[in-house]
Amino acid sequence: MTERYRHIQHVGDHGDALKHTVLAHLISRFKTQHQQLLFIDSHAASGIYSITAAPDWRSGIGKLWSSAFCEQPLLAPWKNTVLRCNQHHTPLRCYPGSPAIAFLLLRAQDQLYLGELQNAELNNLKHCLNELEKSFFTPHSAPTIHYYQGDCHTWLPQIAQQWRGKPGLLLMDPPYEQTTDYEEVALTLNAISRQWPEGSLILWYPHYKEDLSFRLFNAVQQLIAAPCWQMDLVIRKPLINDRLVGCGLLFINIPSVILNEIQPILDGLASIFMEYSGHCYVGPLK
Repeated sequence: MTERYRHIQHVGDHGDALKHTVLAHLISRFKTQHQQLLFIDSHAASGIYSITAAPDWRSGIGKLWSSAFCEQPLLAPWKNTVLRCNQHHTPLRCYPGSPAIAFLLLRAQDQLYLGELQNAELNNLKHCLNELEKSFFTPHSAPTIHYYQGDCHTWLPQIAQQWRGKPGLLLMDPPYEQTTDYEEVALTLNAISRQWPEGSLILWYPHYKEDLSFRLFNAVQQLIAAPCWQMDLVIRKPLINDRLVGCGLLFINIPSVILNEIQPILDGLASIFMEYSGHCYVGPLK
């Protein structure tokens, strides 16, 4: 077993910077292509977090927020959601997770499916999104939300058939507490892609000092026939006391024309976060 993951410690780190800037862009692009859109978040957590309790944000979102790159139009969907969650106040006081970002970007005709294993986190999420709805939506203008409490590897395959024929995005962001999580995630993604061939799937994964991401890539290549791309951002060669030295996103069944658009996001983030012996890559899964 790996060291237990504590989400609040990593809120707003470079992993969130990569995941959320890319996610906001993809949601915005998919909205232009589809009259109705589904968004599914398998590990939704609490929604919005106070950055005063998140020690990693200064070296992550804090660096991005103060950079010239933050003004790039590609980042506008992400930046605008962060500002709204802070009631347009700066400096930042809180940071939104992926369900809050998606909720603020989607339309009345869209639907969110949000899952969380911990009941307390799910209750916090419901309260958070209810407050956002009251602040930023007129009556009946917010997207519809479906909540699920439990292990996503159970509920996701059970309801994926309901989404057949409908376009949408699935984000999976597991904690990777067990070394077997990498293969389990691949099995779940394979089941979903078979039942929901129209779905576009996104998986966040870590690059730890002891990097096990190869287990994920091997399993995906063996199981999944749909086109797969990856985006890697490794910020440095591991130091003695390091744990997380980078992260990546695995994309399944997302149009290559849209994936090509996110290269400048990766380049900009790499210029901000990359240190000694870091590297980045976006392209077909290798």
